[in-house]
Amino acid sequence: NVCNHLINGIKEQYGKIDGVIHAAGILKDALLWRKSLEDAKAVMAPKIYGTKYLDYAIGNDELDYMIFCSSLASSIGNIGQCDYCYANGFMDYFAQKRNEMVIKGLRKGKTISINWCPWKTSKMSVSDDFKKYIEKTLGMQALELEDGIQAFEDATKAGKSQFTVFKGNTNLIR
Repeated sequence: NVCNHLINGIKEQYGKIDGVIHAAGILKDALLWRKSLEDAKAVMAPKIYGTKYLDYAIGNDELDYMIFCSSLASSIGNIGQCDYCYANGFMDYFAQKRNEMVIKGLRKGKTISINWCPWKTSKMSVSDDFKKYIEKTLGMQALELEDGIQAFEDATKAGKSQFTVFKGNTNLIR
């Protein structure tokens, strides 16, 4: 498959792979009764199949880490994103299971699924109106690049398979 070909090509060119960051995703927001099966599959495929294919292609290679860029939507849900929530929840679950495989010696490297809140600038960013709405109602602000880098570093040091990132008014968020 394409993933095996890609992984093998990288190994041939660079000798080995130290870590993997899986950051693929597609948004096709719509309420469930307006969502086509094709759109739902398109949203879930990069997260679910991408996770499974990457893990299979890497196998038991000597990784330092495998990091999945999940979404806060997997933890708290979001209207119009049932497929996206499910797919990100799969990544969270898979990170836990992959860490269990590491303990059994079947995989190598720490696996972390990071549940990102919305970023200020991103290809998958929400509208400015929605950003204002979530800040007013939930106290959550869009993440700046510097905050995201710090959260990424914190996640890699936390020793957990799942790490959730929020920015904003802590009392409102709670």
